[in-house]
Amino acid sequence: MVNLEWIEDLGWIYLRQPDDLLLKEQSARRFDNKSHKWVADSVEGFVVAPVTVVEGKELTIRMPNNEKIKVNIDEAQSINPAKYDKAEDLTSLQYLNEASVLYTLRQRFSALLTYTYAGSVCIFLNPYKQLPIYTETVANMYLGQRRSEMPPHLFAIADQAYRNMIHEKRNQSLIITGESGSGKTENTKEAIVYYTRIGQNNIGGTREKRAVRFQDQLEKSLEHRLIEVNHLLASFGNAATGRNINSSRYERYIVNVIEVLLEKSRVVKQFPQERSFHIFYQLISNRKICEICLLERDIKKYKFVCQAETHFHGLDDSNDYKRTDKALSSFGITEEERHSIYKICASVLHLSQLKAKTTRNTSLAFDGNETVQRLCLLLGLDRTNFTEAILRPKLKGKDVQQSLTVEQVHSVIADLACTIYTLLFSWLIASQLQYNTFERFWINFVNEKLQQYFNNQMFSMEQEEYRQEKLKWQLVDFGHNLQPCINLIQLPSGILGILNKESESDSGSNDALYIKLNANFSDRWPYYRPEYMHPKTKKKEFTVLHYAGQVRYSVDDWVEKNRSLTCESLISVFKTASDKTFFPKLWENYPEGRNTDSHCVEISTTYSTAYTNSLSKLFRDLEETQPHFVRCIVPNDLKQSAVFDGPLILNQLSCNGILEALRICRNGYPEKLSFAEFRNRYSIIATSDSTDVDDRNVVEAMLQTLQQKEILKENQFQMGQTKVYFKHSVLHNLEKLREIALSDVIVQLQSACRFYLARLHYLSLNEKRLAILTIQQNVLAWIQMQNSRWVQLYFHLKPLIPLLTTKRDFAELSRKIEELEESREADAVAKAAIEKELEEERNNAAEIKREFEEKRKQLQKEKEATVRAVLTELQEEFDMIKVEKENLERNNALVLRENEKLKSDIQELTQKLEKREIADAESRQRTMAEKQSSTVSDGTQSDNTVPGTSGLDASYLSSSRNPSYEEMELMRRKYDRLETRKKELQQMTDDYERQIHSLKQAKEESNRGNSGAELNEWRARLNHDADLINKLQSNTKKLIARIEELEAELHDEQQSKLRVEKQRSDLQKELDLINEEVYETNSHLNAQMQINKLRQIEVRGLQKAIEERSTSHEKDMADLLSLQWLTVNSLRNLTIQVHLVATLAICVVDCNVHCLPAFSVLCLNTYIIHTCIMRANKKKKSTGRQGLNDEVKRVEEKGKQMETGRVRAP
Repeated sequence: MVNLEWIEDLGWIYLRQPDDLLLKEQSARRFDNKSHKWVADSVEGFVVAPVTVVEGKELTIRMPNNEKIKVNIDEAQSINPAKYDKAEDLTSLQYLNEASVLYTLRQRFSALLTYTYAGSVCIFLNPYKQLPIYTETVANMYLGQRRSEMPPHLFAIADQAYRNMIHEKRNQSLIITGESGSGKTENTKEAIVYYTRIGQNNIGGTREKRAVRFQDQLEKSLEHRLIEVNHLLASFGNAATGRNINSSRYERYIVNVIEVLLEKSRVVKQFPQERSFHIFYQLISNRKICEICLLERDIKKYKFVCQAETHFHGLDDSNDYKRTDKALSSFGITEEERHSIYKICASVLHLSQLKAKTTRNTSLAFDGNETVQRLCLLLGLDRTNFTEAILRPKLKGKDVQQSLTVEQVHSVIADLACTIYTLLFSWLIASQLQYNTFERFWINFVNEKLQQYFNNQMFSMEQEEYRQEKLKWQLVDFGHNLQPCINLIQLPSGILGILNKESESDSGSNDALYIKLNANFSDRWPYYRPEYMHPKTKKKEFTVLHYAGQVRYSVDDWVEKNRSLTCESLISVFKTASDKTFFPKLWENYPEGRNTDSHCVEISTTYSTAYTNSLSKLFRDLEETQPHFVRCIVPNDLKQSAVFDGPLILNQLSCNGILEALRICRNGYPEKLSFAEFRNRYSIIATSDSTDVDDRNVVEAMLQTLQQKEILKENQFQMGQTKVYFKHSVLHNLEKLREIALSDVIVQLQSACRFYLARLHYLSLNEKRLAILTIQQNVLAWIQMQNSRWVQLYFHLKPLIPLLTTKRDFAELSRKIEELEESREADAVAKAAIEKELEEERNNAAEIKREFEEKRKQLQKEKEATVRAVLTELQEEFDMIKVEKENLERNNALVLRENEKLKSDIQELTQKLEKREIADAESRQRTMAEKQSSTVSDGTQSDNTVPGTSGLDASYLSSSRNPSYEEMELMRRKYDRLETRKKELQQMTDDYERQIHSLKQAKEESNRGNSGAELNEWRARLNHDADLINKLQSNTKKLIARIEELEAELHDEQQSKLRVEKQRSDLQKELDLINEEVYETNSHLNAQMQINKLRQIEVRGLQKAIEERSTSHEKDMADLLSLQWLTVNSLRNLTIQVHLVATLAICVVDCNVHCLPAFSVLCLNTYIIHTCIMRANKKKKSTGRQGLNDEVKRVEEKGKQMETGRVRAP
């Protein structure tokens, strides 16, 4: 899961782009994958071009410059859909071709997404700028995270290796390869820093305590040493080149740091725009060290290190020296030892000033004694012995001096400087490898072997997953294709073997080497091609077909470079140097010489032999690890950011084997989904009626449905234990069908939505129509009612009707007030009860939570105790099995040795018996007397042979014991051979008896006196042979019995192993039950908490309802009081009106003529009273007693006006 805090980090944008931005870029792409193709281009690598005409297998394509070309359909590569743009894993591409890979890397590089996955391989493109993707925050993102959940990064590979080491208990290797300037050194440094962060996080205690503790121990900690070792190795093993100012000139195998292929020649020779190792320039930059090492501050005076550039922008030699000195100090090297190391480096610079010259007496001498004196003073050497050892070395074992030429002396000095620096570098990193020559040939050879290892490991990992998932898969070895080229170089009869023989020969030369190479490989090895000598350059060259292409090599100086020119006399001088200096320690284990005829004694092994042994050890160590590959790519030769050189990157992808690795991955089942993912995603196209909760059964039913629909074929997928695997592009076809099905569903949904909206609109219009008709009818009825005289009269009389029911309404309102009071009291009681119940529930929840915590802690303790006990028992069982395994292996070795001895003795016995038969055959052709003498001689020989064999066999049978189970079958086969041999001996015995019988007859005829003694002798021999046979049978039976005992022991061991496995499964079941109980308890607690929350909501609702009812009750009481007051006033006014009516009635009696006006006045007064009451009801909150009195006064005035005739009755 991606944490929101990660997205806010400055480095996240350089790891993964936001989805909305990625979708916007994908939608803005100007070409589609159906009408366009990728076409090869010499500048960009591949360009996009539209297809204008399709004619069979030929396509007419319009190039970006509007030129139309025709290409074969196989030459135009397909384009992936836009959704694959900036894919984080290249194996996920629908069309996996060179153009698509290059386009994806180009897009990611333009967005500064420098890391990309290619299956299990991580590809890094050097951005040539600092990006905030190696910070501590970014490192913490990847700690303990699954690789599939995080963006591609070196930290993900490093963390995966660390987790595999912890969980699988297996050594891991991080193999970082690439050209110079591709970022190998920086990635190695960041990987080490990442591991130091893991170490810091594993320190116990709180974060503050860990920080203090780590700060206190930082200077002496292993983490600090790992960080400092990078700078130390960079100072002594890195140099500035034209492509990289901090280029590693050696290969590292970091467990114990091992250097491979140190570029020793860089000590004395540099090419333009390059310089030697950094340490020389760092020494010159420090004044104090120059005084100690007797150096001058002008670097130009030392020719070994000033042949090209001496200063580079971006390198600060003074500060780098301080860091180098600090790094040496962190490894426990004292100041005196550091000064000795610097003096040895300075001696290389002093050697560059040595010049030999010829004196008048034709002898050699150094030009200037001051340099020799400084050199010997630094190294603690005797000046005279050093001079004689270089200029006039002695032959081994002889007190004879040889004179060298000036050129030979200079070659010896250069080789000595290289050897001294190589020994110092090897001592610094605790390695036994001492030599390195013709780097390019060896680097290509190492790359060849690494590529073979890469192919095997890459596909082995994929096949290992197939094996774990129990897929039907035939294991394939993809490493054999590179073996012929490796054999061409590595075999004893190969290039290195011939080179070593030529180097070890005193008469060996480059011309002889060239002739032998062509003679041995020209016709028989397709990976070797001879090149004819160029008439101008006179170079002798040959071509080797490596996996990355053809490479031409020149054999010039190969023989000389493969030899060592370090003389034995020099080695003797160096070993006897002053003990006060550090220099003699470098030569303690240096090999002695071997050649007595050469003036310079060579070391016992050539450089090629040392390299071969080192590489063999390296690959043996790698075979014991689980590898993780990081391929570093140089984006351009200009060392500029945002410049993407397509052809250069394609070449590197091919040389690194990335494209081949991708193809290898695609040959298997590269597309895979878990059962749950497949079920959720593709159930729309493969609906299953199964109600099984097991995803595997549902997926199996879905796949059967897809097969029945002829969407999938049986050979396009396989079911694993946890995933379903598909061939390439199968998921793409399923995605298409899914999109079609989703489109149909969306169309149906849109149709239903449109129907629903149209229906709503229709119902709305229909309601409006009905409302208009209703309004029209009501208006017409109102007009008709307004014009009716009876209605007018009804409205005049209607106000009098409410006065009759006022008392009844007042009683009803009083009753409602009482009911509201009772309801409020009941609500208060209910509220108190609910609050009390809520408090009880809270107490119960707290008690349940406390009990749950106690039970959880108890279960946790029991689980930990059980696990510790099981682990202890398993460890004891493992140790016992390991000891028994070692015993069986030792016994197995003894059996094998004695078996070989038995075979040789049996063979010797067979040869002797054959000789005896031959001698007997010859004796029958001679005279009878000669037959007797030869027979006696053969009998004597038989006596000396057979008993010895018997003793040998008995010795073997008595010494063989405790064979392993794997040797049981071999012992049975031996038993069969012994039975066969027994039959042969029995046959020989019969032959001997027949011979005795014939000899007996012959002797009776010739000499009856001597026949008895000879016959007794033959009988004795036959008895001895019979005893031998009996002993063999007895020993054979003992072996068979011992085999049966070992089988029984093996059976018991297997039974104990099964019991251990059963105990482990039982413990796992118990752990599962405990986890289920914890889960159920958590669920119950969560449910109880939800119930409490609901009850709290209900209580708050009831409280709110009570408050609303109280407010409404108070409002109703106020309204009732106001209405009561208005009613009293209305009754008072009615009393006045009644009095007025009575007065009018008297007037009617007195004068019948005014009857009608009086009735009219009565009706008017009644109408006015009703109006006053209605107004009082509307203004009961704002109108007081004074307002009502004013209304009454206005009514009285109107009554008086009517009496006087001023107002006309209606």
